[in-house]
Amino acid sequence: MRTRTACLVLLLAAIAIGCGGRKSSVIKSAAGKTNDGMNVVFDVSKVMTLGNHSWVPLHLRGSPDEHVLEILWALREFEKAHPELEVTSWNLEEYQKTASDGSSDEVLGIWVSHRSRRR
Repeated sequence: MRTRTACLVLLLAAIAIGCGGRKSSVIKSAAGKTNDGMNVVFDVSKVMTLGNHSWVPLHLRGSPDEHVLEILWALREFEKAHPELEVTSWNLEEYQKTASDGSSDEVLGIWVSHRSRRR
């Protein structure tokens, strides 16, 4: 159990260090790649918010573990676009293929719960 925890901590640290050099402009348009080769994830203007909940559409082909950085960037950009909101929780909406349907896995988007940030 300690080995798993240590590996998880090292993985998260590596991701955090790796994110430091990325530009925040990566998540601004709906399609294509940025000049540093990272897939563009979503258009901030496509986020839908009603009350204390928001939908961040992603439509990433593959499973969530193949898109860790894109998911974390999307959350970061959501928080930067909405400094007045405090994210309280979030969940991924994903589609998992079955053997018979011939489709591929897809991360559809992120459900974000939030509240007004107290000042």
